[in-house]
Amino acid sequence: MLIAGFPAGAWGTNCYLVAPACEECVIIDPGHQAAQGVEEALRKHRLKPVAVVLTHGHIDHVASVVPVCGAHDVPAWIHPEDRYMMSDPEKALGRSIGMPLMGELTVGEPDDVKELTDGSKLTLAGLEFGVSHAPGHTKGSVTFGMPEAGDVPPVLFSGDLLFALLRRTHRPARRRPRRVAGVAGPCVPAARRLDRGAVRPRPPDDHRPRARRQSVSERLGRGAAPRTVDERRIHVSTFQAPKGTYDLTPPRSATFLAVREAISAPLRDSGYGYIETPGFENVELFARGVGESTDIVTKEMYTLTTKGGDQLALRPEGTASVLRAALEANLHKAGNLPVKLWYSGSYYRYERPQAGRYRHFSQVGAEAIGTEDPALDAELIILADQAYRSLGLRRFRILLNSLGDKECRPVYREALQTFLRDLDLDEETRRRIEINPLRVLDDKRADVQKQLTDAPKLRDYLCDACKAYHEEVRALLTAAGVAFEDDEKLVRGLDYYTRTTFEFVHDGLGSQSAVGGGGRYDGLSEMIGGPELPSVGWALGVDRTVLALEAESVELDLPATTSVYAVPLGEEARRVLFGVVTELRRAGIAADFAFGGRGLKGAMKSANRSGARYTLVAGERDLAEGVVQLKDMESGEQSAVPLAEAAAELAKRLG
Repeated sequence: MLIAGFPAGAWGTNCYLVAPACEECVIIDPGHQAAQGVEEALRKHRLKPVAVVLTHGHIDHVASVVPVCGAHDVPAWIHPEDRYMMSDPEKALGRSIGMPLMGELTVGEPDDVKELTDGSKLTLAGLEFGVSHAPGHTKGSVTFGMPEAGDVPPVLFSGDLLFALLRRTHRPARRRPRRVAGVAGPCVPAARRLDRGAVRPRPPDDHRPRARRQSVSERLGRGAAPRTVDERRIHVSTFQAPKGTYDLTPPRSATFLAVREAISAPLRDSGYGYIETPGFENVELFARGVGESTDIVTKEMYTLTTKGGDQLALRPEGTASVLRAALEANLHKAGNLPVKLWYSGSYYRYERPQAGRYRHFSQVGAEAIGTEDPALDAELIILADQAYRSLGLRRFRILLNSLGDKECRPVYREALQTFLRDLDLDEETRRRIEINPLRVLDDKRADVQKQLTDAPKLRDYLCDACKAYHEEVRALLTAAGVAFEDDEKLVRGLDYYTRTTFEFVHDGLGSQSAVGGGGRYDGLSEMIGGPELPSVGWALGVDRTVLALEAESVELDLPATTSVYAVPLGEEARRVLFGVVTELRRAGIAADFAFGGRGLKGAMKSANRSGARYTLVAGERDLAEGVVQLKDMESGEQSAVPLAEAAAELAKRLG
């Protein structure tokens, strides 16, 4: 995560750009004369803003909202009590300060203004901000809290400074914001104003309470000289995840694990065995299998040359690798066709990062190799539908089409090429016409799609065998109660697909609506040097499935990571309770231990944060009596249990 801040305008008001590990960011408090600094920071860090959020309506915090929002077509978020200040600079500034100090202003509301509400959670650029109304500085003052995430400490934006990182507030005397929901760690109390008279400011490099208000750069070190925007970049950690990638950390990682489990469960129950392939393969495998005309091969593959001169690529998809591994292991010669395989792993494509599209992503896939049967196509679609529904998803759709086979597809290809050659297309697209014209139909650009309105339809060129095959797939899906939509424009982005092709889309994900897809690839084995092995498969995106769950507000019923938490009081209790925890774990009960010799208060806080249902506490007196204290963390009830029976009692209570 990146937090870039700089002071702007006559008062040195701090403006912040906050970004996760992608190209999107949130701008906080673009005040007087901040527009230039904002643009400089955006260019430097190659960021695209998605919103402007405001802690309050004073002119030194909102003066640049109109030019910034206008330049990037983004909304501004502000509390309704302070909204009037955006278009009334005299009220926003205050008569006593005087307008000449501000110079020439561009004031008013941007085109899109959204109002903040107390206690709400704002999700922008993949970041979650807890909103808390904290009136005092203005009637509409708010704080934005970001919870602790891994090594990143909690951060609270209020006025001008970062509470959690800089340990300094900017609030009136005897006022402090209410705790923001979801923010770990204490809020920093405001400086107290004594009743013995006015408080004089301390020197600008003083770190004690009641110090004169200072910009971030001054607080970062005593006597620090003014620095540029680039030098004021605040690193939360020494290293960050590469651009366009992400880390999975608790507790969110538990959702990803649950999604992988739910997708793979129907496959394991249907005869599919697990397969795992290397994270990199020979470049030629993907050039032949995926297709030399695809964006994946021409633009998106991560390639490398080994010291021995081998040309390798990080795998951009799973099917070619799985089929290569099956051929190499001669699984197709074992006499049990189709060979049913499932896999789960990470894949890599050099794409422009945005929500739902990353350079590193996770998929669960399934392949049925060696059999041409419409029932096999239908089986895989039904299993994917079953997996999504088991997760609680309901707003996804299945798009279905047929791409023909080696008999009828060449006839359609020639007709499509003839049509496309007469269109006004760029050179790269014209090159695709000669290599794989169906890929042109998959072009997302509006000016291209407009010209494709009268393109010949593949359904009009399907041979009788392909028509019958497709109708059988449709009939099997209908009989199984699986809803689908015929989409004659559906063309998957990989060259190896034939006949049945399908895609799973979710309308709550915006432009990146596809959550998975697949189809039949009867000729791929021959393309990569194997025998004729008609096959079918799919891959479902774990990342996008999680986004779909969030779009539908589906809360998965995740098992507790800890059921029992042991709190020892004293060295002897540490040895005894550690043995109890080991016994519980061997019995299959999730148990944890208060490591580090913490006191009772700190250890009980850890027990509460762990989510454990029960806590075991023991001290010297308890051990002398041969008991431990068993506390129910939900009801608060506590009782003494014989030490020798503690594990059995917990197993009984947990069922």
